[in-house]
Amino acid sequence: MTQDPTALRIEFLSARAGRLGYELVQQRSSADLWQLLDAEDGDTVLATLPLADVEKWLNQ
Repeated sequence: MTQDPTALRIEFLSARAGRLGYELVQQRSSADLWQLLDAEDGDTVLATLPLADVEKWLNQ
């Protein structure tokens, strides 16, 4: 059984964010918007953005 490419991308980015000390969180109001939170205190590190923008930010 193959997994959905979008689900794999989210899983990869979530793991990557975790290694960098962040938590990737999907917005309840929109499936297309995401935030990065500080994994220790939950503070917003990156405001609500599309997944592609979060990925670009993690690449910096």
